[in-house]
Amino acid sequence: NKDNLDRMCMIDGSYCYTRDRLKIYKERYPKEVIDDNTYYSESLFYYVKSYLSDIYHDKLIGKLLTLPSMEEKIEYVTSLIVGKYPEVDRKFVAWGAQSFINLTQAGGDYVPSARFHGNVFIVAASDRDSIAMNQGEDYGQHSQCDGNAEVVIGNGDHVSVLRNGESTTMIANYIISRLVRDQE
Repeated sequence: NKDNLDRMCMIDGSYCYTRDRLKIYKERYPKEVIDDNTYYSESLFYYVKSYLSDIYHDKLIGKLLTLPSMEEKIEYVTSLIVGKYPEVDRKFVAWGAQSFINLTQAGGDYVPSARFHGNVFIVAASDRDSIAMNQGEDYGQHSQCDGNAEVVIGNGDHVSVLRNGESTTMIANYIISRLVRDQE
């Protein structure tokens, strides 16, 4: 809280969720198989899955594990996505893939040094998986902050909650209302 932050907004997730999800991924493989190549391939599968719902896990992972560099993995998944959505900017998709890996890795590695001294606003998807359900409605944030953990449910799953006009309007209105309040 050295930056004087007094509130945080999370959209369907938290580092607790990412940490628990990565733990499950790692448990799928024998310890001697878990390396960066496996981790990056798993992460990229879930990035692609947000664009291509009909992608098969084992088939994509098998292909990604054969590609020797991160650049080749990102190029491959970018080609898959752009092949289905040619109107999407290729550079944006590649940047998104790299960012997704970086963010999931940061979320999985993050260990807070202190509780957050403020309020947390969480938009949780109505359709949540068992990991999210086990963490509670607020993704375990009540134990991580001194303030309130306010939860609003948006319609959809982890991906579609940001594609649903009603949910995105709610998120935008919340952020705008807090920015306006800060200007007064």
